[in-house]
Amino acid sequence: MNGPAAPPYVGPGRNVFVTGMSNGAMLTYRLACDRPGRFAAIGPVAGTITSDCPTPAPIPVLHIHGEADANVPFDGSPTTKGTATGTVRMSAPTALERFRAAAKCAAPTTNTAGTVTRQSSACPGRIDVNLITIAGAGHQWPGSPGQPTAAATAIGVNPPSQANNATAQLWEYFAAHRR
Repeated sequence: MNGPAAPPYVGPGRNVFVTGMSNGAMLTYRLACDRPGRFAAIGPVAGTITSDCPTPAPIPVLHIHGEADANVPFDGSPTTKGTATGTVRMSAPTALERFRAAAKCAAPTTNTAGTVTRQSSACPGRIDVNLITIAGAGHQWPGSPGQPTAAATAIGVNPPSQANNATAQLWEYFAAHRR
Protein backbone atom coordinates (compact mmCIF):
# COMPACT_ATOMS: atom_id res chain seq x y z
CA MET A 1 0.00 0.00 0.00
CA ASN A 2 1.16 3.51 -0.66
CA GLY A 3 1.09 6.42 1.73
CA PRO A 4 2.26 6.86 5.29
CA ALA A 5 2.57 3.84 7.54
CA ALA A 6 -0.33 3.23 9.88
CA PRO A 7 0.40 3.95 13.55
CA PRO A 8 0.69 0.95 15.86
CA TYR A 9 -2.72 -0.26 16.90
CA VAL A 10 -3.19 -0.20 20.66
CA GLY A 11 -6.98 -0.04 20.96
CA PRO A 12 -9.36 -2.48 22.66
CA GLY A 13 -9.18 -5.01 19.79
CA ARG A 14 -5.41 -5.28 19.83
CA ASN A 15 -5.45 -9.08 19.99
CA VAL A 16 -6.01 -9.33 16.26
CA PHE A 17 -4.49 -12.28 14.43
CA VAL A 18 -4.33 -13.01 10.72
CA THR A 19 -4.27 -16.35 8.93
CA GLY A 20 -5.17 -17.61 5.50
CA MET A 21 -4.31 -20.27 2.97
CA SER A 22 -2.74 -19.76 -0.45
CA ASN A 23 -3.74 -16.25 -1.61
CA GLY A 24 -5.03 -15.74 1.94
CA ALA A 25 -1.53 -16.53 3.24
CA MET A 26 -0.07 -14.03 0.77
CA LEU A 27 -2.55 -11.45 2.07
CA THR A 28 -1.53 -12.38 5.64
CA TYR A 29 2.09 -11.54 4.83
CA ARG A 30 1.06 -8.38 3.00
CA LEU A 31 -0.91 -7.14 6.01
CA ALA A 32 2.01 -7.89 8.35
CA CYS A 33 4.37 -6.00 6.03
CA ASP A 34 2.10 -3.05 5.27
CA ARG A 35 0.51 -2.58 8.71
CA PRO A 36 3.26 -3.15 11.29
CA GLY A 37 2.06 -3.19 14.87
CA ARG A 38 -1.56 -3.81 13.87
CA PHE A 39 -1.55 -7.56 14.54
CA ALA A 40 -0.49 -9.68 17.51
CA ALA A 41 0.70 -12.61 15.33
CA ILE A 42 0.27 -14.10 11.86
CA GLY A 43 -0.22 -17.65 10.60
CA PRO A 44 0.18 -18.07 6.83
CA VAL A 45 -0.61 -21.53 5.39
CA ALA A 46 0.62 -22.62 1.93
CA GLY A 47 1.62 -19.14 0.78
CA THR A 48 4.53 -16.73 0.81
CA ILE A 49 5.51 -13.07 0.49
CA THR A 50 4.57 -11.69 -2.92
CA SER A 51 4.84 -7.95 -2.27
CA ASP A 52 7.72 -5.69 -1.35
CA CYS A 53 8.70 -6.49 2.24
CA PRO A 54 12.49 -6.33 2.58
CA THR A 55 12.51 -5.54 6.32
CA PRO A 56 9.25 -6.43 8.06
CA ALA A 57 8.51 -5.31 11.60
CA PRO A 58 9.10 -7.93 14.31
CA ILE A 59 5.99 -10.07 14.78
CA PRO A 60 5.32 -13.66 15.89
CA VAL A 61 4.90 -15.94 12.85
CA LEU A 62 3.71 -19.53 12.50
CA HIS A 63 4.00 -20.58 8.85
CA ILE A 64 2.63 -24.00 7.80
CA HIS A 65 3.46 -25.47 4.39
CA GLY A 66 3.40 -28.79 2.55
CA GLU A 67 6.78 -29.61 1.03
CA ALA A 68 5.12 -31.09 -2.10
CA ASP A 69 3.01 -27.98 -2.82
CA ALA A 70 2.96 -27.46 -6.61
CA ASN A 71 0.75 -24.31 -6.47
CA VAL A 72 3.03 -22.33 -4.14
CA PRO A 73 6.22 -24.40 -4.06
CA PHE A 74 7.91 -24.44 -0.66
CA ASP A 75 11.34 -23.97 -2.23
CA GLY A 76 10.35 -21.08 -4.52
CA SER A 77 10.57 -23.11 -7.72
CA PRO A 78 8.14 -22.34 -10.58
CA THR A 79 4.50 -23.23 -9.98
CA THR A 80 3.48 -26.37 -11.88
CA LYS A 81 -0.19 -26.56 -10.87
CA GLY A 82 -3.16 -24.26 -10.42
CA THR A 83 -4.09 -20.95 -11.99
CA ALA A 84 -0.62 -19.36 -11.92
CA THR A 85 1.44 -22.07 -13.65
CA GLY A 86 5.02 -20.95 -14.22
CA THR A 87 4.97 -18.25 -11.53
CA VAL A 88 8.09 -18.00 -9.38
CA ARG A 89 7.58 -16.77 -5.83
CA MET A 90 9.80 -16.32 -2.80
CA SER A 91 10.54 -19.58 -0.99
CA ALA A 92 8.94 -20.15 2.40
CA PRO A 93 12.37 -20.37 4.10
CA THR A 94 13.38 -17.00 2.62
CA ALA A 95 10.14 -15.38 3.83
CA LEU A 96 10.70 -16.73 7.34
CA GLU A 97 14.33 -15.62 7.32
CA ARG A 98 13.20 -12.03 6.69
CA PHE A 99 10.99 -12.16 9.77
CA ARG A 100 13.73 -13.83 11.83
CA ALA A 101 16.22 -11.13 10.85
CA ALA A 102 13.74 -8.34 11.61
CA ALA A 103 13.07 -9.76 15.08
CA LYS A 104 16.76 -10.53 15.76
CA CYS A 105 15.95 -14.19 16.38
CA ALA A 106 18.31 -16.92 17.43
CA ALA A 107 19.16 -19.63 14.92
CA PRO A 108 16.23 -22.00 14.52
CA THR A 109 16.05 -25.36 16.23
CA THR A 110 14.53 -28.25 14.31
CA ASN A 111 12.45 -31.19 15.50
CA THR A 112 11.05 -33.87 13.18
CA ALA A 113 8.36 -36.39 14.11
CA GLY A 114 7.22 -38.59 11.23
CA THR A 115 6.43 -36.37 8.25
CA VAL A 116 6.12 -33.16 10.30
CA THR A 117 9.13 -30.90 10.87
CA ARG A 118 8.97 -27.97 13.28
CA GLN A 119 11.54 -25.21 13.09
CA SER A 120 11.44 -22.62 15.90
CA SER A 121 13.41 -19.44 16.49
CA ALA A 122 13.24 -17.56 19.78
CA CYS A 123 13.51 -13.80 19.52
CA PRO A 124 13.57 -10.90 21.99
CA GLY A 125 10.30 -9.39 23.19
CA ARG A 126 8.10 -12.52 23.37
CA ILE A 127 8.43 -13.01 19.62
CA ASP A 128 9.13 -16.30 17.93
CA VAL A 129 9.19 -17.26 14.28
CA ASN A 130 8.18 -20.81 13.43
CA LEU A 131 7.84 -23.03 10.39
CA ILE A 132 5.93 -26.30 10.26
CA THR A 133 6.45 -28.38 7.12
CA ILE A 134 4.75 -31.61 6.14
CA ALA A 135 6.67 -33.97 3.86
CA GLY A 136 4.57 -35.22 0.96
CA ALA A 137 1.76 -32.71 1.59
CA GLY A 138 0.57 -30.52 -1.25
CA HIS A 139 -1.46 -27.32 -1.48
CA GLN A 140 -3.97 -27.79 1.35
CA TRP A 141 -5.07 -26.85 4.87
CA PRO A 142 -3.54 -29.63 7.00
CA GLY A 143 -5.97 -31.49 9.23
CA SER A 144 -9.16 -30.31 7.56
CA PRO A 145 -11.82 -32.99 7.18
CA GLY A 146 -12.89 -34.57 3.93
CA GLN A 147 -11.92 -33.92 0.37
CA PRO A 148 -11.68 -30.53 -1.38
CA THR A 149 -14.75 -29.37 -3.28
CA ALA A 150 -14.81 -29.68 -7.08
CA ALA A 151 -14.00 -25.96 -7.35
CA ALA A 152 -11.04 -26.27 -4.98
CA THR A 153 -9.76 -29.32 -6.86
CA ALA A 154 -10.03 -27.41 -10.16
CA ILE A 155 -7.63 -24.73 -8.87
CA GLY A 156 -5.22 -27.32 -7.50
CA VAL A 157 -6.12 -27.75 -3.83
CA ASN A 158 -4.95 -31.17 -2.63
CA PRO A 159 -6.63 -33.51 -0.16
CA PRO A 160 -5.57 -32.45 3.34
CA SER A 161 -2.74 -34.16 5.17
CA GLN A 162 -3.82 -35.55 8.53
CA ALA A 163 -0.24 -35.50 9.86
CA ASN A 164 -0.81 -32.07 11.41
CA ASN A 165 -3.86 -29.98 12.31
CA ALA A 166 -3.26 -26.40 11.16
CA THR A 167 -6.40 -25.05 12.85
CA ALA A 168 -5.44 -26.45 16.26
CA GLN A 169 -1.80 -25.36 15.85
CA LEU A 170 -2.77 -21.81 14.91
CA TRP A 171 -5.38 -21.53 17.66
CA GLU A 172 -2.81 -22.61 20.25
CA TYR A 173 -0.17 -20.29 18.78
CA PHE A 174 -2.45 -17.24 18.69
CA ALA A 175 -3.65 -17.90 22.27
CA ALA A 176 -0.01 -17.91 23.41
CA HIS A 177 0.69 -14.59 21.67
CA ARG A 178 -2.00 -12.34 23.11
CA ARG A 179 -0.80 -8.84 23.83
